Amino acid sequence: MRLMQRRVWSLAAAAAVVMTGCEDKPAEVVVETTRPLTSADRAPKLNATSSERFERSAPHGGMGAVTAPAEPANYEGTVPDGWVEKPGTQFRLLNYAVGDEGTGEVYVSQTRGDLLGNVGRWRRQFGITETTDDDLINMDRVAVMGTGEGLLVEAAGTYSPGMGRPSAPDHALLGVVGVLSDGAIFTVKMTGPEAVVKEERARFLEFCRSLRMVE
Repeated sequence: MRLMQRRVWSLAAAAAVVMTGCEDKPAEVVVETTRPLTSADRAPKLNATSSERFERSAPHGGMGAVTAPAEPANYEGTVPDGWVEKPGTQFRLLNYAVGDEGTGEVYVSQTRGDLLGNVGRWRRQFGITETTDDDLINMDRVAVMGTGEGLLVEAAGTYSPGMGRPSAPDHALLGVVGVLSDGAIFTVKMTGPEAVVKEERARFLEFCRSLRMVE
């Protein structure tokens, strides 16, 4: 009998502990972390749809501010002799090695943002810290996509591509940036040793003219 009573009291005590634990409320957590607002932030909107709440914003301001569609288009073009096709990546829809030893590269991308932001990013890779709307206005326009035109971006010097890649002296950039009819930004970029970029200039511009979007 005493053994049975001990077992009953043990079970009762264990049940009391479980019941007490279930009644405990979780500790209140207060988040105090803040950050400054940027141009990409938008004011909260009441009764917003899921797409409105979670859609990424493009930077505002500057010449030709746009937002790219979620899915990039497919492109094709006439590949110049001597260019070697390389596998594409998430950000390189078309990708080529150029030059006698393949030391230069050309690739086609589609991105978000605006013309000013994308041109400024390229120029910063060559130590040009400031790009203004006036810089864009004064840039040459070149034929691209058959009937359209894009801004021709040129720079030379020490190339600092970032993303853990080392800087390279005596390099150059030749690029085209434009806006598609649906508001997407497309870019065609060539970088490499300055001599290679100069040698491939005519073939690069011809490639830009041949580019087309395909289904």
